[in-house]
Amino acid sequence: MDSENWKKIKHHFEQLVELPLAQQMPALEALDEPALVKSEVKRLLDAEAAQGEQPGLRTIVLKNAHQLLNSQLELNTGDRIGSYLITEVIGEGGMGVVYKACRDDEQFEHQVAIKLSRQKQAYSNVLQQQYEQNILAQLKHPHIAHIYDAGTTADDHAFIIMELIEGVDLITYADNNRLSINQRIELFIKVANAIQYAHQKGILHRDIKPQNILITQVNGRGEPKIIDFGIAEHSQASVSDGETNTSSPQAIQGTPAYMSPEQLLADKKADNRSDIYALGLLFCELIAADHPFAREALSLDELLRQKQSAARPYSLPLLTADALKAVADARSLTPKKFKTRLNHEFAALIRKATEPDPELRYTSVEAFIRDIERWQNNYPLSAVSGNWRYFFNKYLQRNRWPVAISSVVFLSLASAAVLSSWSLYKESQALQLAENELAKSNAINRFISDILASADPRKGGINLKVVDLLDRAEEKLAGFDSNEQDIKASLLFTLGRSRFGLRQHEKAQENLEQAISIKAQYLPRSDLQMIQLYTELGEIIGHTNPEKAREIFHENLAVAQKHLGEEHTETLSLLNNIAVKTFTQGQRNKDKKLMQKAIDDMEQLLSLRKKVLGVKHADTSHSLNNLSYFYQMTGKWQHALSLQAENLAIQKELFGLDNFFTLTTMRTMALIHFNNNAFDKAETFLKPCFEGYMRIHPADARETLDAGIMLVESLLLNDKKEEAKHYALQMKTAYLDGALKKNKIYMDQLSIDFFAELFSMPAA
Repeated sequence: MDSENWKKIKHHFEQLVELPLAQQMPALEALDEPALVKSEVKRLLDAEAAQGEQPGLRTIVLKNAHQLLNSQLELNTGDRIGSYLITEVIGEGGMGVVYKACRDDEQFEHQVAIKLSRQKQAYSNVLQQQYEQNILAQLKHPHIAHIYDAGTTADDHAFIIMELIEGVDLITYADNNRLSINQRIELFIKVANAIQYAHQKGILHRDIKPQNILITQVNGRGEPKIIDFGIAEHSQASVSDGETNTSSPQAIQGTPAYMSPEQLLADKKADNRSDIYALGLLFCELIAADHPFAREALSLDELLRQKQSAARPYSLPLLTADALKAVADARSLTPKKFKTRLNHEFAALIRKATEPDPELRYTSVEAFIRDIERWQNNYPLSAVSGNWRYFFNKYLQRNRWPVAISSVVFLSLASAAVLSSWSLYKESQALQLAENELAKSNAINRFISDILASADPRKGGINLKVVDLLDRAEEKLAGFDSNEQDIKASLLFTLGRSRFGLRQHEKAQENLEQAISIKAQYLPRSDLQMIQLYTELGEIIGHTNPEKAREIFHENLAVAQKHLGEEHTETLSLLNNIAVKTFTQGQRNKDKKLMQKAIDDMEQLLSLRKKVLGVKHADTSHSLNNLSYFYQMTGKWQHALSLQAENLAIQKELFGLDNFFTLTTMRTMALIHFNNNAFDKAETFLKPCFEGYMRIHPADARETLDAGIMLVESLLLNDKKEEAKHYALQMKTAYLDGALKKNKIYMDQLSIDFFAELFSMPAA
């Protein structure tokens, strides 16, 4: 609804609500206003009348209207936010306006979406906002729109600059393309996995709805992209003394129809389960074309009452024959098959996800996904309290033909009975395993939350080092009892990988060996988890004992090939590791035959990964990068450049521009051109590369400075001294602080003299 209509509604509502109840409707009918305005005023008056002496709804409505009307956004086409030029409005709602914009500072071409909040940012929320924006910028997931930047305008409106997604919303896409139920589930699980990924980063979405999930085409397939992460979090009201002002109603943040009861109440206890609630409603709408709280127009209070009602179990909507046919047809089903699919188990899924009490909902998105997959494949659900008949029926649904054939003769019938009993026993075991996995996931989440809590700047942990966190985590693990060993092993694995990233190789090896020792007590050597653990161990040991690492990799490869198969992703990863280690050994020993063997092995692996995983896959991209490096190190520059160009196109699509892998490929291509004296070509890669590193890394990071110095030297060699000065000035602090020397950045005499002259002091 636009601001002009809001002004009219607010004005008429304030006037009419003061009249006696009997005079309100005649006065409303006499107004010369559009039907939309009059109907909205009537709805508010009805809701106010139903409140009796309680002023809650009126106060909230007026506060929302007041905030909307006093935060009009005056941006028009041609206006700027930072380095971006507004080109058009692409969306508008109660929370804010979304603009399409393009980069306009002659650095590089880049189109983005900019969401500008209607509500002004309180000063006391600035630190909170900056903390959350830093976290949001770390979301790197193929199904989450990337956030490039955020801040506030001169008049204190918060904005977020994000990836521009060209597409339609989830429901529209599914219906227009007549996606089957299984195809819809596939899309939903991608969305849910992205939400689970965000939850693991400590981020809630808070406004999950079809309009915030856009489907864009990738290789002819529809792929989801989630937008508007955490926007509602940035606009919470604050009080100057730091305490919550419970007497002042808060603005409704999000979309009420999809919000959980605790969100509608502005309950500070809203957590991951609030997103699960919205996911449950989204799944219901996607599969059944039904939203249980959007079947009729409801006031906010009535909506809250319905959502809080534990006695209101979910039931499928009653549809006319024509409506049922249309819904079924949109899912490529007959009406009969559609109704069969949406059985009591589907209703149980929705009910558990949307329980009024958060404690009764699925405790994680992962648990919700697991039950959906069980429903899809005719396995018992954790959401259903079933007896042996339920388990037996599920077994029959999955094994109709074997059971039918076995019933031909008495002996087969008897065998089937024994088999059924055993399968029922196995089924109950499988359900218990699922519950154990859920408990394990929750325990791990609690453990990580406890350890990382001290890193929250709002709790005074801003100066805590990562290594301190890891040491604290290891101390906490020592207290795990005997029935928590599986959880302990999983955490030791994560701990080892973290230490490896920090180059604490000895401690990382110790953590991995402990994890392997625990897992080996109940898993065979051929289990995927054991293979993955040994792969990680080989990676760590390779930095101190290459020979031992090669032994581990070759032994692990033999196990993987035998038990997982030649084309399993873990088998392919081991082939990649072995080829890299072989090439490194060849380099070290100056053994050209060994280096050529590594090249041959990597070429075969690349071909295999393209066949098994496809061209546009992260693992295929890594193989392209490795093979290009092998060519580069053996002097085959053109081969290397050709592969890097192919890889860059893939990485831009897979990871986006502001990604470490994409930027590293650009830097490598620039280096190849630079070493072949093609400075103009090097410059075309180095400019966006340097700018990208500046966005995702500190200005004194090694990658940033290396690209920056190479760019300055390319420009100087092309007689572009003024342009070189522009980029050199961006490295002034790093130069004066000695970061170039500290990071061992190579500088030609040309750039040494240039920097010394520019900053009037010897090069650092």
